[in-house]
Amino acid sequence: MKKSLLFLIILLGVVASAQENISLNGPWTFWVPEDAIGVPEAVKAGQTVQVPHTYNIMDGLEDYAGKAFYSRDLLVACYSHLEIDPARKPGLYSKGDITQAEDIADLGGFLATLDAYKDRLQVDGYTGETMNEQLRKVFESFAYVWRVQYSDEKLAQFPEKTSTRTPASGQMELFSSQTLDL
Repeated sequence: MKKSLLFLIILLGVVASAQENISLNGPWTFWVPEDAIGVPEAVKAGQTVQVPHTYNIMDGLEDYAGKAFYSRDLLVACYSHLEIDPARKPGLYSKGDITQAEDIADLGGFLATLDAYKDRLQVDGYTGETMNEQLRKVFESFAYVWRVQYSDEKLAQFPEKTSTRTPASGQMELFSSQTLDL
């Protein structure tokens, strides 16, 4: 839940900063865990549903009270809306379809690190606003690591370049625009 909430916060920040709406309505994959009892196998394998969706009206799930998951490929759209250097070369965007694998790995690594840090903060007695302040520092530090200023020569290569890496300035924008209110 924590990872999903964080991802949603990041996703919404990217979509909002791109000033374009991406509808969340439409086809999604829905499934329940394989160890769910009394649930049809087809639902465990995953079914395409239309969101908005109410799973408890599906056959076999009327009385289900457990974990349920929805997924949809939104990372390509999010990372394709990251402008590489809006000040010097407006309109030059990352290519999310090419960078998707690395974007997922970077995001997964960040989320794992964040979860471990949050656990440590709880052990150290941080709660409420004091914990949020520490988490803000994590986001700011991560953004700082990715903060770059490309040379004119490097910037000129981006339209032709088919790198599997999202440009660092896009990564910085993705994480620095977030605020936490957990």
